[in-house]
Amino acid sequence: MSAKDDPTSLGLVLVEMGVITEDQLREAVERQENSTLEQLLGAVLVHEGFCKKEDIEAAISAQESMRRGKKVQHAMAVADLAIYRKKTNGARDRAIASGARLVRTASGSGFQAVTPELLAKGTGDR
Repeated sequence: MSAKDDPTSLGLVLVEMGVITEDQLREAVERQENSTLEQLLGAVLVHEGFCKKEDIEAAISAQESMRRGKKVQHAMAVADLAIYRKKTNGARDRAIASGARLVRTASGSGFQAVTPELLAKGTGDR
């Protein structure tokens, strides 16, 4: 499976979290592929000013949780990123919704993703 087909790839996680756009991801991947240096995608994104190092760290944390199948940690990582960024009104809700979509895509299940709100209500996947 290539990175562009993997819903847990760093670029797609950042897009789903609303940190970067699909166009920014395409541009960064092009720069990475055309570079004479071996650069990690996160380094290219930060160098181009598309995101901050902290965004990459939060996305990697969410990515690792997704790959380990830990829905609660992933949902919390998405929420933490949204709180950290405080970009616009509703950013946290969009990030949580995006995280829920990512969890459903990565897990291949129709189960509702565990979000901080569901945890607070005492419901969700157990």
